[in-house]
Amino acid sequence: MVALLFPHQKQALDLLTKRYGAALFMDMGAGKTRTALEDLAKPDRLPALVLVKSSLVHHWREEARKWIPWIPVIPLSAKIPFRLRRPILQRKNVIITCSFDLFKRIPPPKDGWQFKTVVADESTLLKNHKAARTKAAKRVFRSAKWRRILSGFPAPEGILDLWSQYDLICPGLL
Repeated sequence: MVALLFPHQKQALDLLTKRYGAALFMDMGAGKTRTALEDLAKPDRLPALVLVKSSLVHHWREEARKWIPWIPVIPLSAKIPFRLRRPILQRKNVIITCSFDLFKRIPPPKDGWQFKTVVADESTLLKNHKAARTKAAKRVFRSAKWRRILSGFPAPEGILDLWSQYDLICPGLL
């Protein structure tokens, strides 16, 4: 499917391929989701967790059906009973989408999270390092080998908005 990428998406995918922690700060409609999905299609990237704002939980599944239909995407929602969430979160070879706000209410497993890749779409929602959703995201990001943040507008209120986001992908760098 890579042949269908635009040149800027190929360049972004190349960046994702070479780095464990990476940020895609691209304009809305430039193909961040598509590029991230191509990255998740690589054999060593699954299982993956994609944290998104609640309005995008099902959007990722629809995009994955278009571009990487051989990989199952499971949207995790509050409608799924709590006792059934844990088995879903422990599945292999899947992409799980979950809202930031739902994920912060899910306690981590005793043996830690087992995701190889974690993606935060609309990562500006994680700009406040003191917020519960940022703390929950930080815990799962720390356990993943591949860490990605995506945003079309990464610093809405200034450069300090970037610190918490970058700390997810490159802990301790800043």
